[in-house]
Amino acid sequence: MFYFFLAFINETFAGNFYHQSITANFGLINFNLTENASSLTGEDTDSVSAGGTSNSSIFSFDLLYEFQNYASHSLFVKATGPLISSDNSGYFLGAIGVNKYFNSLSSLFTFSDGGSRMSIKPKLRYYLGAGFGVGFLVYNLEDAKKSDVVFDIDLHGGLSYLFGDRWGLRAEVGASKGTGIATSSYVLKGLIGINIFLETKNLFH
Repeated sequence: MFYFFLAFINETFAGNFYHQSITANFGLINFNLTENASSLTGEDTDSVSAGGTSNSSIFSFDLLYEFQNYASHSLFVKATGPLISSDNSGYFLGAIGVNKYFNSLSSLFTFSDGGSRMSIKPKLRYYLGAGFGVGFLVYNLEDAKKSDVVFDIDLHGGLSYLFGDRWGLRAEVGASKGTGIATSSYVLKGLIGINIFLETKNLFH
């Protein structure tokens, strides 16, 4: 509680700020999708065509930028893309969201006092978060390769541990629901990466 109180007090003075951070994650993303059923109507037809299904696991890269940090939460943008897939499937995503931190501050906090500069370093952080984004799926059916644009709602959780003055390791698991033009999908992910605190302040004050 002392750290949170100190951070709130000192944030009001010039030169005191929460650091932005960037995280480069790698991990496995699995998506399971079902194509929406299509209706065929006309003078001679009145039927419903069942959609196909597809499941794929993709080794992916995930870049997370926390641009606005407060004592207990942060706002982020992220981009996800495929690296390796056995069947040439692809999962691309751009998203925004919020992370809620527990056990420590959301980010490195630096403040100045009488010419001296001090920092509060969050050693171990647990977090839960949610995000919303737009994605692009490339998937395979038995007889064709297809693609779809999806709107994605994500829930995730993880932990981050600081090893150096500015860097640490971060692990995250999550699940999301995608609603596309032609498909409905569920995505599971497990990621691990390096988190680095930048020498930059929040975008907004």
